[in-house]
Amino acid sequence: MSLHPEIRAHVEAIEARLRELDEALAQPDPARLETCAQDLHRTLADSLSAFRHAAATGADPMSADLRHRLSLAQTRVVQLQQNLHYATHAISRTLDVLLPRDADAPAGTAPTAGPRTRTAAALNAYKG
Repeated sequence: MSLHPEIRAHVEAIEARLRELDEALAQPDPARLETCAQDLHRTLADSLSAFRHAAATGADPMSADLRHRLSLAQTRVVQLQQNLHYATHAISRTLDVLLPRDADAPAGTAPTAGPRTRTAAALNAYKG
């Protein structure tokens, strides 16, 4: 079986979208981050369709090189997920200290009429 010619372009597109997402994570631009995530999702869906089509036509969609490159891309995605998890956990711990829950308030104090979650309270304070 021969390598399907479009598959290499799809792998390159996945790699490019991952690089863009990585760059977006380093900048304080939520809109760009969302756009990059959507672009990656769309590219992955298009690639999956191309892989299936290539396999259905009898072509071998994956060479050893492309398998290796996709494996590296998968590793990068796992690293990005771990980084986001660690950052989220750190923010949550910080919010626990800075914005204790009403249930943790000293006895005899009235609950606040403000936001009900620490995250909402932090966002509300940031807006202010």
